[in-house]
Amino acid sequence: VIATGRAMSIATVNVETGARGFLLSGQETHLTPYNKGKTQFEEDFARAKTLTADNPVQQERLQRLHAAYEQFMGFEDKLIALRGKSSDTELSALLTQFKAGHERAAMGTIRQLLVDFEAQENDLLVKRSATLQAAKARSRWSMIIGSGIAVLVALVSGWLIRRRLINRLGTASHVADSIAAGNLSISVDSSGTDETGRLLASMSKMQQQLQKVLHGQQEMKRRHDQGELNFRLDETAFPGDFATIVRGNNDLAASHVAVMLRLSQIMGQYAIGDLREDMEALPGDKAVLSDTMAKVKDNLSSVNREIKHLSQSAANGDFSARGDADNFQHDFRVMVESLNTLMATADDNLQSLSDLLQSIAAGDLTARMSGEFHGVFAQMRDNANATATQLAEIVTGIKQSAVSINGAASEIAAGNNDLSQRTEQQAASLEETAASMEELTSTV
Repeated sequence: VIATGRAMSIATVNVETGARGFLLSGQETHLTPYNKGKTQFEEDFARAKTLTADNPVQQERLQRLHAAYEQFMGFEDKLIALRGKSSDTELSALLTQFKAGHERAAMGTIRQLLVDFEAQENDLLVKRSATLQAAKARSRWSMIIGSGIAVLVALVSGWLIRRRLINRLGTASHVADSIAAGNLSISVDSSGTDETGRLLASMSKMQQQLQKVLHGQQEMKRRHDQGELNFRLDETAFPGDFATIVRGNNDLAASHVAVMLRLSQIMGQYAIGDLREDMEALPGDKAVLSDTMAKVKDNLSSVNREIKHLSQSAANGDFSARGDADNFQHDFRVMVESLNTLMATADDNLQSLSDLLQSIAAGDLTARMSGEFHGVFAQMRDNANATATQLAEIVTGIKQSAVSINGAASEIAAGNNDLSQRTEQQAASLEETAASMEELTSTV
């Protein structure tokens, strides 16, 4: 008994040490002695209760000890929880709780009770030793023989009773533990007619009902996996609260299927471009589904607005418009960036064509479109450059013709001047000839 009391004291010290180590460092490795100390204390306390079952004073003291221990553990658990939620720089709540000293006061109570417990046992040991010595002095041999016979009879009887009872209860306990652990395939021997046999028979019936519920759930899963979403278990085939469990499973399945079908309906409408309908807001954790659908609609609507904006701008001849790609992520962002690239490419190519036409209009027939163009823009570049080249050739031909015409005109003018001079000379000669003819006539 004394050793058990000391063991409980050591266990509480381990709990206190582990808790303080965790409070100081925040490392969960310090909780190992804490957890071991908790387990050891409960085991030692149960042993002390058994060993002092014939001592009401010690039993009452143990009750007070356990109450103080529960209070102590409550304070320690609260401190540990606060430490677990606090960072190394945010320990104000933990320090306030620690400074209150509740766990230290409870620990002091525990220590004092354990000291009193050990002192009481020491006193009892002394008294029992004195009594034993006195009894030995009065009737040593009688006490030895009587005690030996009594102990022997008690041990044999207790051992026989305990063996049978423990075997049967051990079987029942094993069955109960197996079922509680989820092992419904354990074999249950319910052939006995005593109380333990009837207990095992009842546990066998419970096992069969649980197996039936489990098999029903497995069948529902199999049927749903095969696409039979309307399949439900027959709750009337189960008694009492088992029917309630089955009904709950049916309702749960129906609820999830309804949400899934509603999501499918909404997504089907969104898939064909019908964004008019909204997903109803769902409660609790299911809200993530309705929130996601709302986000899907919002993103699709945003992309649609960007596409309409850019297409309308392009139709109006404004290729400088751009979509806000920063408002989107992943493929939606890629879509808007691709549209922006399209607008930028069209804007650059059309601007290059416009610059060429402006240069031609200003009389610069040497201007050409250069750079990397593709598809119809490459055709536009080639056609525009060919047009500029053809215009340059035509203008060059016109210039050459004008030079030729100017040369011919100059030659004609020179010929006219020469002809005029010759005509004047011939006229003078004719006048002279006429005069000579007149003189000749007169002479004749």
